This record gives sequence, C-alpha cells and structure tokens, in this order.
Amino acid sequence: MRRQMDILARLKEKGVIRAHGVSCHSIGALEAAAAEPWVDVVHARINPYGASMDGPPEKVVPVLEKIHAAGKGVIGMKIIGEGRFRDDDEKRDRSVAMALGLGCVDMITVGFEKPEEVDALQELGVRFGQGYHLAMPIDLGAEAQAAAAPVEEIRGERSAQSR
Repeated sequence: MRRQMDILARLKEKGVIRAHGVSCHSIGALEAAAAEPWVDVVHARINPYGASMDGPPEKVVPVLEKIHAAGKGVIGMKIIGEGRFRDDDEKRDRSVAMALGLGCVDMITVGFEKPEEVDALQELGVRFGQGYHLAMPIDLGAEAQAAAAPVEEIRGERSAQSR
C-alpha cells in the first residue's frame, strides 16, 4: 500500500486533498493509526451499543481519545449500527448524541437511503452533510484515481503478509 500512500501524500502536497488517512476495522488498526505519522485522519466505528464495531465502546473510546490527542482527525462511522437503529428513534438519537458528545470524534458519517433521514439528523444538531442526496460526487482526476490499487496488487500484499 506504500504506492497508494505516496500518491495521496503527493495529492496533499499539491493541495488536491487536505488530509489522508485510514478506515480501521480492528482495535489493533486503530492503535497503529494513532502511532503512524502519515495518518491525518481515521475512520472508526463507534456507537453506544457496540454494533458493527471493533470491540465494546469502553475499549474503543480510549483508543479514539488517543488518536484525537495525537492531533489526528477522528471520523465516526457505523453510528447508526450499519442501519440497525434506523427505525428506532431512541437508539438512533442516543447513538448520534454519544458520538457527538465524546469530545474526540470530529465528524460522523451516516449512510442515508431517504432524504427524510437527513432531516432527522438535522433535528439532532448535525450541521453539515455530504452525499448523493445532497450533492453529486466530483471527479478528482486521473492522479487521484491512480491511488486505487489493482486487485492483483492487494492480493499479492495480503499473501506476503500471511507468510
């Protein structure tokens, strides 16, 4: 993945992107992200119920605090438990309030299937949004697209790691 990291670093130097980071799917990955100088921002799964997370909130939150204390941005994802709490107002509201109230989560991402779901989050104090219901995706050009690794390269790296 070094090739992709280098491409993203060049895009940051040129001002095409503001930050680069990782999406973590284990406590170990979260801890590694806190210590890795290249990482500017981390996508981390967080909600009060531990749904679709890398561990219970009491284990994940201290790692998020460490990441935030290191000056890295923390983007909370799976806030609504991968949609499990979509139709449960109490769980949805508690999940958003928890993420926004931690003090170490700088931003949250929530997937929407209906425009009404955007309205519900606005009522909870969410001020900004991005997504297909709000604005169409933009093309960053060929250099940004080159950051995507060919499947063969990813498979080769995974094979080498498992040896």
